[in-house]
Amino acid sequence: MRVVRVLPRLVQGTPAVIEALDHRLTADDSDWVRAEAARALGQFGAAATPAGPALLRAAQTGEAGLREEAMRALAVAQPPEAATAFTTGLRDAEPSVRKLASAGWRKAAEIPEEAVPVLIEALHDPEVQVRANAAHAISRLDPVPVEAVPLLAECALAPDAGLRLNAALALQAAPSQAAADALHPLLDDPNPRLRLIAARRLFTDDPTDATTATAVAEALVAPASSVRQAAFDLIESIHPAAPATLKVLRDRAATETDVTQLLNEAIARLEPLVASEPQPPEGTVGAEVEVPIIPAVG
Repeated sequence: MRVVRVLPRLVQGTPAVIEALDHRLTADDSDWVRAEAARALGQFGAAATPAGPALLRAAQTGEAGLREEAMRALAVAQPPEAATAFTTGLRDAEPSVRKLASAGWRKAAEIPEEAVPVLIEALHDPEVQVRANAAHAISRLDPVPVEAVPLLAECALAPDAGLRLNAALALQAAPSQAAADALHPLLDDPNPRLRLIAARRLFTDDPTDATTATAVAEALVAPASSVRQAAFDLIESIHPAAPATLKVLRDRAATETDVTQLLNEAIARLEPLVASEPQPPEGTVGAEVEVPIIPAVG
């Protein structure tokens, strides 16, 4: 066990080293040694790809500690067998294994069709991190399955900000009206990033919506410069939303006795956008606008 543990610190992941660790993982009669072998393989990263079959067997049939180490190694190495391991791992009895399996989908190059139902099922998981990772994986699908929307809507109202964020990203990419409806409550979220994720999708559907314009206008005068810039970038990417947002800002300036410098600056930044925005032909208000999806937080 001590030899296995020290090996990654002393040598590179050559084929001979990986083969030796694969053998210990497969044939050793000690669960401790097998778990250390799985951990060592994970430390060698992609070089451990040839050990994928042995890691998959360990992740599916080993004792709890071995399953956890094997799943961690699979998440790092991403061999071809990883997808099968992550799918079965989402249903493991051990929360730690399910967390690692769901995290594996965050790094996976692609998500196969057969994994989608299990990822949707994982949105029910009692572990917040599993639900958050599953929501992040679902946000990568094109299109986001309609059947995931009700569960994502529940996740978007969870107390954990990370879970709400990943659910919002998935809802933003979902084509259904139910997804847009689920984003409306996030316009009042305490997290400004979440408010802007919701606003991007809602402005895409209707750039004249007053509630969305109010949320974006608030971000344009936020104390944090990064929030202000993100809000301005959103308006720049959805030009038809500029007039509604500018109206909210001007209404505030007309009614507030102490007009702040940030409010004046926001108005000054939006006025050129509104001036350059051509009037849409009659009947086109609310037409879909192609905009990029905000990427997930690592």
